[in-house]
Amino acid sequence: SPSNLQSLFSIMELPSIQKVCFDGRMDHSALFHGHSTTMANVLDLQIVNVYSRVVRGEPDKQLARLSPCLLPGNIASNRAHYLKLHKLISLGNAMKEHGFRNARTDGAVDHTQWMCRPLLSDNLQYTADKVYNIGLLFDHFVQKGYITPPLLAPSMKYVRLWSDAQPTSMNVYRSHPIMPLKILE
Repeated sequence: SPSNLQSLFSIMELPSIQKVCFDGRMDHSALFHGHSTTMANVLDLQIVNVYSRVVRGEPDKQLARLSPCLLPGNIASNRAHYLKLHKLISLGNAMKEHGFRNARTDGAVDHTQWMCRPLLSDNLQYTADKVYNIGLLFDHFVQKGYITPPLLAPSMKYVRLWSDAQPTSMNVYRSHPIMPLKILE
């Protein structure tokens, strides 16, 4: 029940405790719209991952990632127009991008079952794998120096993108794999 979760909601709102996630937009949206809880002090590793690409100097790889989403001819003939566009990838693909071979896979689960109790074993394993992978990726980003204080503001902007309304499966714009412009600026 929501009253049983109030202490967790309070922690999510505390600016003194940093929360780490990977693509926390849905997490924040569910907490905000479902429980009037606004996450504070969030570091989103999806944002750090995109930033790490910039630090590593990968403009050609960045443009190649866009090819499945956009017309390749447009990208090739207008490179400068696309340099600030970044394709978002899953946690599993980010793990591969950073050379992890021991990452637990992104298994598929029935997302309609999250509110059923007790949780299905597949959902529990999925969650445990996500937490494990986020921990590995966070440690890697710290070691590489990719996590910097200036990334907190873009992370907060990113996770709060859907504060105006909860996304629906029919909204192709909210589920598009291109990061919204000006998140990292």
